[in-house]
Amino acid sequence: MLTEAVHHTIQWKTAFDLQVKVSKAGIVEFRMGQLVQVYQNKVALTLGTEHKLTPLWSPP
Repeated sequence: MLTEAVHHTIQWKTAFDLQVKVSKAGIVEFRMGQLVQVYQNKVALTLGTEHKLTPLWSPP
């Protein structure tokens, strides 16, 4: 079962990488010191009411 899960993950990653390569922006590499925003997925998946007003994106 583990090998099937690994194979499935590799297929998804390959498909995603292909979409990134053919996109208009192409592969984007960030350098140290550049401002980026980070999406906080853990907060988005939390069902607790204490996180309802927590921002999902970090400030740039």
